[in-house]
Amino acid sequence: MKRRVLTFQIRKMIKNRGDTSPLSYQKAKCIGVIINNDYSWDGLNNFLSELEKDHDELHTIYFTKSIEKPGSEKKDFSPTDFNFFGQIKSDKILNFITPSFDYVFVLNKEPSLFIDFITVKAESKANISFYYEGGNEIADLQIKSGKSQELEDMLRYARKLS
Repeated sequence: MKRRVLTFQIRKMIKNRGDTSPLSYQKAKCIGVIINNDYSWDGLNNFLSELEKDHDELHTIYFTKSIEKPGSEKKDFSPTDFNFFGQIKSDKILNFITPSFDYVFVLNKEPSLFIDFITVKAESKANISFYYEGGNEIADLQIKSGKSQELEDMLRYARKLS
């Protein structure tokens, strides 16, 4: 039931999404990063450091598929942070989606309703994510993953947006 509700809400939010003309990367002030913690990301710390240098605000949140509640040492969420009807139960998620983002970077290599829902709910001017089989309808810019420098590629292409 939770997955059906989230799927419906994602499609509705995408349909009702307003103008998504991205601001140039250099002028962007507020950046969000959603990270799938179930993957190992080479160069993640460097990627986050570069974003922090380039912009005034950087907000990150980590997702894990495990049913157990993730640790509280960093901002993270799991499927347990959504109730039966797909509503957000977590203050960490609510705090993450509150700012008005210029860009949201989504570090994920496969479809995830939970990550997609948070991405669309964040209402950014542009979403940058990796391409994956079956499509990625929430991404305004899709980067091919699987290379060792995939995060560097994501940042390089984002910086070209003007």
